[in-house]
Amino acid sequence: MTDPVQAQLDAYNAHDVAAFARCYRDDVRAYDAQGTLLFEGIEALRTRYGALFAASPALRAEVTQRTRIGNDAAWFVVDTEVVSGRNEPGAPACFSVLVFYAGRGALIHEVRFLTPRVPPDAAG
Repeated sequence: MTDPVQAQLDAYNAHDVAAFARCYRDDVRAYDAQGTLLFEGIEALRTRYGALFAASPALRAEVTQRTRIGNDAAWFVVDTEVVSGRNEPGAPACFSVLVFYAGRGALIHEVRFLTPRVPPDAAG
């Protein structure tokens, strides 16, 4: 089985929205740290990340730690990531995030982003 979490990370760093979207189920849902729904469905994912990739040519995520559990039927991955180059209002130049992925088979069906959006250097 192809690792959809690594494949979507590679597509994210390549700013390839089509390859990125192929890693997710059509009914994907994404939530923030407070449990607020950020988007639902593959078209919303394509729209959100297509705009982000276009606006952020230096965007990059680096995994500093990855934990996985489960099997092909149901699995979970938690990544600790450092994101840089995100060009959007209010976004710090660099920040850390825990990303929780849930999937079945070769596709991700849920993502949760847990971050206070504080740059690592400012956390002091």
